[in-house]
Amino acid sequence: IYESIGRGGMATIHLARQLGSAGFSRTVAIKRLHPHIAAQEQFVRMMLDEAHLASRVEHPNVVRVLDVVEGEGELFMVQEYAHALPVSTLAAAAIGSGEGGPPPVALHILIGVLRGLHAAHTATGAMGEPLDIVHRDVSPQNVLVGPSGVPQVVDFGVAKASRRLQTTQQGEIKGKLRYMAPEQLLCKPVTQQADVYSAAVMLWELLVGKRLFDADSPTDISYQKLQADVPVPSSLRPILPPALDAIVLKGPDRDPEKRYRTAKHFADALQSFVTKRSALAVTPEQVGAWAVRWGGETFSERERLLREVEGAGQPDVRSAPSSAKIAFERDSLPDDSDVLA
Repeated sequence: IYESIGRGGMATIHLARQLGSAGFSRTVAIKRLHPHIAAQEQFVRMMLDEAHLASRVEHPNVVRVLDVVEGEGELFMVQEYAHALPVSTLAAAAIGSGEGGPPPVALHILIGVLRGLHAAHTATGAMGEPLDIVHRDVSPQNVLVGPSGVPQVVDFGVAKASRRLQTTQQGEIKGKLRYMAPEQLLCKPVTQQADVYSAAVMLWELLVGKRLFDADSPTDISYQKLQADVPVPSSLRPILPPALDAIVLKGPDRDPEKRYRTAKHFADALQSFVTKRSALAVTPEQVGAWAVRWGGETFSERERLLREVEGAGQPDVRSAPSSAKIAFERDSLPDDSDVLA
């Protein structure tokens, strides 16, 4: 395990090399629980849940979980390495510059996110049984975009499935309040329509360039979510085509039954709209160029770290310790807090 490339509320993300027989190795990402959290059994179970659930989801728009490794009292989740940054970081830079985000980029990102969510919602277990996965924490912090221009959903740490290994304590709310569906906020049954709601809020913010629910206190945010009407996007950003408003506003309806029935239906509606309007079409390469523009320095630093890690030489696997050895401890990136403008 090498350099830290990110830090969140529960874990630190490290670059790492996965070693195998016959000289095989590849670069991966390691999610390492913070020590004070790793000592708490409920959080360890939560991380195991994430690994078991996410490992069943195979889709280009979802970051894959490859393995879970225990060593010296710690738990490490091995993920495919995504050369990408959170959309929250990229959007904050773009919006902070005064330019805002290009609508075609926002639509491309959300179509990919919704495709990935649909793959999770329809994932099955080893015997073909539906897992009923709901992410429950869809937000710009949990969507990655890099030079490839392919958006990927990450972190099923607060996901819920019918056969999860541990259950959320009654009345406990998990997830980011600004993107949380009203039924989740009220501790009512949560279905995949909750992820549709969260994705729609994310789309609204990326299109408009501001927060949908903007208040100083959790109480005020909750009131807005439960009582206030969602503003029409084109009324706040005139460059948006008015015909897009109805498609966007169906997603964050307070009534789950009035939202899109599935994430795929939402994605298909957006894709159909884009297909009919060539000005809104964008290639993955163009989205990748947008990501590099606003995350350029971080991508350059990440590439430097990758060269160091991949050029460090192939360790002798026969003499490698059975437990993970931390080579570096410096956190090179700030905590990715809720920073969408």
